[in-house]
Amino acid sequence: MKTKALVQRLSCAAVPLLAPGLAHCQDVYKAPAKYETIPWMAVVYTFVFLIGIAAVAFKNARRTHLD
Repeated sequence: MKTKALVQRLSCAAVPLLAPGLAHCQDVYKAPAKYETIPWMAVVYTFVFLIGIAAVAFKNARRTHLD
C-alpha cells in the first residue's frame, strides 16, 4: 500500500516538471514571414469606410430641427 501511494505522489510531482520539457521539444509554431503582402481587401474597405465618414461629416446641415 505504501508503494502505491509513493508512486502516485512521485508521478504527480514528475508530470508538471516534465511537461514543459516535452512541450519545448515540439516545434509546432512557425513564425510569420517578415515581409508579407498587404491585405488589399482590408485596405480598400477601410478607404471606402473613411470616405463614407468624410461624406457624412461634410454634409450640409440644412436639415436641422432647431426651427
